[in-house]
Amino acid sequence: MTDPLVPVMLAADARSVRIIDQRALPSTYVERDLHSVDDVIDAIHTLAVRGAPAIGIAGAAALAIAAQDYVALDARAAQLNLIAVGARVAAARPTAVNLRWAVERVLARVARTPGNGAAIAQAAVAEVQSRVSRLLNVKGKRTVASFHRELGAIMWDKCGMARDAAGLREALQKIPALREEFWSNVNVPGSAEGVNTALDVAGRVADFLELAELMCTDALHREESCGGHFRTEHQTSDGEAERHDADFAYAAAWEWLGSGKWQLHKDPLTFENVQLATRSYK
Repeated sequence: MTDPLVPVMLAADARSVRIIDQRALPSTYVERDLHSVDDVIDAIHTLAVRGAPAIGIAGAAALAIAAQDYVALDARAAQLNLIAVGARVAAARPTAVNLRWAVERVLARVARTPGNGAAIAQAAVAEVQSRVSRLLNVKGKRTVASFHRELGAIMWDKCGMARDAAGLREALQKIPALREEFWSNVNVPGSAEGVNTALDVAGRVADFLELAELMCTDALHREESCGGHFRTEHQTSDGEAERHDADFAYAAAWEWLGSGKWQLHKDPLTFENVQLATRSYK
């Protein structure tokens, strides 16, 4: 067995990425070399790469590999190709905020980085690895677990199966404050060398802080009760969920625009063969 590697490492020529296949751990230590964007997408999708920091770096590495094929193109053509690749990579794990964050940071770096594809690739990966360094370098006084528990309590109390506008607004004040403290006072032991489970958990909690804010934002926006979303202000006289189909017959897709910033996209729900009806659970 070779010395432990960073769970995801881009090759010096930026044409492959070596991972520790985390499906085999802890009983077996397996290294795999991924030579294409499709290989990286498959590794993310099948959980060979897991943990928020590793997923983010893998996503950046996929774009770095792709960038090598666009060295001969002009900057705009290369950027357009990488945007298309980025969409595919982000779709490998749609719920992974860190993956989308990494892809977006890479594309932003590409837009302002001069030079050839290799320069763009290395700059892209450096952008993502900076977040790993940031987590390790805070060296605060609170454990990751303490932040996780506090966030869980907020969500349980204010965004549980039954929620109301007042509680959701309170949560939307507490979560950003907790996120700010996390990035200034968290303590993540160990290093980026080898498999650092504490770093993986810290990255996940960083993602949870974003996801929790989104859940509360969406729950506050949807002024009705429907399915597992029960707003106590929106119920019938006998306690049944009260939908408002005229206003909310759409799937809400929220685009992440940066920490604490979201843009709503509405996908209308149309029913051709059935009629909307209210279900009674009595």
